[in-house]
Amino acid sequence: MDNADLEKLKFSAGTLSPAFHRNTTSYQVTLASSDESVKLTVLTSDSGASYDLKVDGKRTSDKTVKVAEGCTVEVVIDVCSENGTGKKEYQVSICRLSANDASLTNLIVNCGQISPAFSPQVHEYDIAVPASYAELTVKGTAADSKMVINVGDSGKASGVIKLNAGMTPLTIKVTSANGSKTTNYQMTVERDHWSFTPASVPWKQECPICLCTLYCPVVSSRPRRQTYCRRCIAELSRTRPVDFVTQEPIAGSWLADDLVTEKLVSESGVECPVCKEKMQLRLMGEHLKKCDKQALEEESCADCSRKIVKSDPEAHKKFVCSGKNKEAVFSHSTSVRTWEKQLQSQNPGASKADDLLKEGRELEKKYRKAIPARGQPAQFEAGQSPMEYLQKAAVCYACVIRSAPKNAEGHFRLGLVQEEMYFYTDMFPAKAKEAQEDDDDDNAMAKASSKDEEFLAICELRGVGADAPIARQLKAVEAEYHALKEQKNQQKAEHVQALYSWKSAQVAKGGAMRAKTADDGSPLGRAFLKFSDALACDTSSYLYNLHVGRMLLQQGKATEALARLQTAVAIRPTAIEARFFLGVSIITVGLAERQKEASRYITDGLSKIHHSLRTQEAVPALVGEQVLYPGSTVLLQGLLSLAQVHCSNKDYQSASLVSRSVATLAIRGLTRFPNNRSDSYRQMGWVLIDSHTCHLDASLQAAKEAKSQLAQRCSRLIALMKSCSIPVTDSNLIAIQLKTCQQAVRLQPASGMVLCSLGEAQLGQFDLAPDGDKSALDVLKLAQLSFRASIEVEGKPIASKDVSKFLADQSWWSSPPSSTASSSKTLAPASTDAKKAAIPGPAGKTAPGTSTPAGRPAAGRGAPATRGQTPGRGAAVSKTPAAAGARGAARTGASTGTARPGPAQSTARALPTKATTGAPARGAATAASRGGRTTATSTPARPTTSKTTTRPAATAAASTKAAPAARASQPAKSTGPSPARPGQATAGSKATPASTTARGKPASAAPAKAAAPPGKTAPATSPQKAPAGKTEAAKAEPAARTTPSKEGESSAENVAVEEEESKEVNKFSHYSRLGLARALSKRKDDASLAECRELYNAVITKVPTEHDAYIELADLLVFSDPMGAVDIYSKFPFREDTTATTMDGGDDGAFDDAFIHGEIVRLLMKQEKYDDSRLERHMIAVGRLMRLTYLEKYVNKLETKFKYKLLMNVVAGVNRKSIDDLDMQAFFKVKCWK
Repeated sequence: MDNADLEKLKFSAGTLSPAFHRNTTSYQVTLASSDESVKLTVLTSDSGASYDLKVDGKRTSDKTVKVAEGCTVEVVIDVCSENGTGKKEYQVSICRLSANDASLTNLIVNCGQISPAFSPQVHEYDIAVPASYAELTVKGTAADSKMVINVGDSGKASGVIKLNAGMTPLTIKVTSANGSKTTNYQMTVERDHWSFTPASVPWKQECPICLCTLYCPVVSSRPRRQTYCRRCIAELSRTRPVDFVTQEPIAGSWLADDLVTEKLVSESGVECPVCKEKMQLRLMGEHLKKCDKQALEEESCADCSRKIVKSDPEAHKKFVCSGKNKEAVFSHSTSVRTWEKQLQSQNPGASKADDLLKEGRELEKKYRKAIPARGQPAQFEAGQSPMEYLQKAAVCYACVIRSAPKNAEGHFRLGLVQEEMYFYTDMFPAKAKEAQEDDDDDNAMAKASSKDEEFLAICELRGVGADAPIARQLKAVEAEYHALKEQKNQQKAEHVQALYSWKSAQVAKGGAMRAKTADDGSPLGRAFLKFSDALACDTSSYLYNLHVGRMLLQQGKATEALARLQTAVAIRPTAIEARFFLGVSIITVGLAERQKEASRYITDGLSKIHHSLRTQEAVPALVGEQVLYPGSTVLLQGLLSLAQVHCSNKDYQSASLVSRSVATLAIRGLTRFPNNRSDSYRQMGWVLIDSHTCHLDASLQAAKEAKSQLAQRCSRLIALMKSCSIPVTDSNLIAIQLKTCQQAVRLQPASGMVLCSLGEAQLGQFDLAPDGDKSALDVLKLAQLSFRASIEVEGKPIASKDVSKFLADQSWWSSPPSSTASSSKTLAPASTDAKKAAIPGPAGKTAPGTSTPAGRPAAGRGAPATRGQTPGRGAAVSKTPAAAGARGAARTGASTGTARPGPAQSTARALPTKATTGAPARGAATAASRGGRTTATSTPARPTTSKTTTRPAATAAASTKAAPAARASQPAKSTGPSPARPGQATAGSKATPASTTARGKPASAAPAKAAAPPGKTAPATSPQKAPAGKTEAAKAEPAARTTPSKEGESSAENVAVEEEESKEVNKFSHYSRLGLARALSKRKDDASLAECRELYNAVITKVPTEHDAYIELADLLVFSDPMGAVDIYSKFPFREDTTATTMDGGDDGAFDDAFIHGEIVRLLMKQEKYDDSRLERHMIAVGRLMRLTYLEKYVNKLETKFKYKLLMNVVAGVNRKSIDDLDMQAFFKVKCWK
């Protein structure tokens, strides 16, 4: 009686959406453009019920509804029950499509999911598919059956698209029913990386960064085309877009998808690494899914009855068979340590060990799910952060040990959790710090912090600031040690020696992780102890032997690791993970007779890594469980040891293959690290450099490539060293750079860019030379000659065979070339176990046994850089002791070079109030050295590289305390590129390649440069410059084993490359002039300083927006003629909108401007030139960029001088308000300025 439901609702045309249901009251009907009307069929559930029909609000009895083309009609059906008590309203929107409509209603794919979710108004989509899909089925649907849909070139609404190896663009064309309108939907299909390394890669298909076949290639828009993998160039230009090789800033859409190369790469022939079948690269992913196999052929050992690899019977019986070889004894006693008791105290209740283990595993899974993806905000509810899950899991496993002390799994799982804590803290330091930590952890961190402070205090005592190069800091501590020894204060001397050893281990290549693994107070050290406890509880466990062995290897104790890993392989001979690390330990220890065995083990491990990536195996909750984790630097360094073995055996093709595989895995690891200032990220950068070095060495020795190709490989390695976040003072890096530059010059003696890089490396070598080293001046002279040679070749062909006199005069030019690899020997020394650092040797030397990094000079030359940070290659360095000459050097916890902090770290946001923190000091460690360039970003961002000399620092500066000196509150000199002027590239652009890539379009335009036109040279600026010409030494080019063979020279590709190179001409470079000026500034004679000023003026004339030229020229006058320095700064052509953006925007150019504005203000205030018209303008400018709190001390000083009008103008100007503004007037009254 009271039923008001409909039983049926039907339309003669169109489709009702959603499907009818009596309880659903809102519907839509879409009619084709040809349907002029539609008839409704309505039936009530109760025959006694009635209904009324309304069309657009008007009651009607006609059930045929007319709809105009392109219009929508609202139909309402009011149902009333038989007794009148029940009522229900059904609403239907009837839309008739326009004949001009050309939109889809959905896009359907047979794999993956389109992003963003489909909407008819969104016309661009992305989709990611596995590498095993060589084809993709795409179907488009439309409401009007008379619309024409064409998927790709299929001519149908559904089509099967053949996919390229990386990226495939697809267009779905939709034509309206009347044919008058067309809409294109763009879809970009990206396949996963194929995860295998081809045996050989054609030159034009090789990525300069990962050394592998180009994946999703993009082309840069610089004058000379260069193609990269999209992910590679995106990672190395995360902070700002720069040309990878020249390091010049490029703005706008500087990258475009290179579809021509994508097609070429996809159709190139490759060989399957498993079955050796040849096919197109685009088909390899699908083929490997069917062909891939990982299991090794096995057979039983007659002596130990275990399954062994069929190809290893001799090696097994001779070295690892438990039936023929005595098992190595493992001596270790378990104990409950203080930090374990602290964990156990957090769960005083009694629980069963099995239940606790189960709970811990569940917490591990929650931890894995809670880890934020790269780029996602890391915000968590209380108690649900990843670190808190790890801590809860650690408590569970500690309680397992309490209830069952001999439970090996409890010890092992606690070790895995401790290792994961290290990696999480390294990747997310801020979030890890926020998590609640136990008291013992706090004490451990306090202990490390105390060591840092004590180390820096000794440096300060010896006149070396916190921002000085690490080499100089170590030299200062060494001097303190010798002073204490002379005073016969043995106890303090030993303490200082321990500090020296601790710091040396930290800054060594790979030393930070090694030191932490051996430190019982660090999570890695605790992990090693727990793995050892687990092994002590169960010595027969393959897994525990493996983990103890790999941790020993990580500590540098290769001999001890070898015993554990051999035991692991003896227990499980077919375990690829154990075999891999056993192979690494064999090579590291130096067992030449087992070299082939080790090579086989490591090769099998590499195959497994690629296999796991291709099959996308499930990732365990904790990193330690995935022993062959592709992002492990220890693992990749082990692979490089295999490449070195191949190289020493003259198997250059295999060495090249392995080094390319490592480079590809390294760049993959870099793209997955969320914190680009972490130790892991820095070590991965080292792996990438080492892989390039090894590949270059193999290419040079193979001598099958054209000289120009080898020269480009050298240039790429040089560029990579400038791009990675490794401290510029790392002597290992400078040594590699110097050798690489020398090799590049041998190959292309007329390349101005290479000669300039050589000068920078030589200048860096000078900066790190010990004080009193007589050869240092000779190195400085070489740097000057290299810069002069670079200037001399401007306007000449890069491929010219003419050798500059400045180059021929260098002693190394006529010497035989040496390997570019840091160590070209096959095997490491027989004993590489970590040793305690011995007492430092005499000044300038290091005693045997010290942990000073190999190749690192014992002392640094020169004082700290004038604007903080470590002196870069080519940085002008003051000889004044830091205590007197650092000019406002700020104390910081970072000692090796730091990135400039972002605005949020250095400035406040308030109106003129009492400041609690100031802007970075000019001499602070947060600034770049002269000529250096780092990044100014408020979020963790990849440190940028130097345009000329200095590479970025590895980590952000710790808390910076302003020094009492007048310059302590100055904005640090930016390390970003110069700001753009009209028509010039914006140097500080924050766009990443992913966002600036024009899909499917050619590169838009060449980047604007403030340089002379190609082919034109600058007028000679050096009065000492000798006339160009050949000498006898120059004519006889040194014999090098890198000369390509006739076979290589005759190849079509090499000939084409040579022809292309022969057309290039050296262009004007202000970098060479800046480098020469910096080198001359280190010589204090009048002639050198006069030429230095000429060079800076020449740079200013040619490139008026180059900040460094103004700053470094002004530095020459800042003490003798401060107002002259102000005049130089004032000539800088500031952008018209230089005050329109605060530093919160992360504009590097604005930061550079802020430094110059701040210097003008500082000098004018120091000289008490309060009436100088420039003071007000520049105070307003720096206040807008750095916030008013930066001007606090100047405001206070002007108040004492009663300069109220100037103050009111400045405050109003900073706030972009009139001085008569009511708010400003109220503020002025409060300040008593009126």
